[in-house]
Amino acid sequence: MGPQDLQGLAEHIVKSRGPSGENKDYLYGLDQALIELGEGSEDEHVHDLARRCREVESRACGNIGKQADSHGPGSGLQRVGSTDEQEEIEK
Repeated sequence: MGPQDLQGLAEHIVKSRGPSGENKDYLYGLDQALIELGEGSEDEHVHDLARRCREVESRACGNIGKQADSHGPGSGLQRVGSTDEQEEIEK
């Protein structure tokens, strides 16, 4: 497996979810755990990927607000299906 597009990877992580939760949460937890281990334990690649994911989330939150504003009241997020249904779709 060769080098990966980090921005594309970050976007994929933000929208992905596994049986135990959102993938971005695992990444953020790993990044924080490495930082808390002490000086020298940080991983610059994990930290960069976590930063990129937070930026993707931030942009997405801004776009959701703009979409809701531009489509009138009640046009915000809607439930699409259950977690079980989503996991089945991802298989």
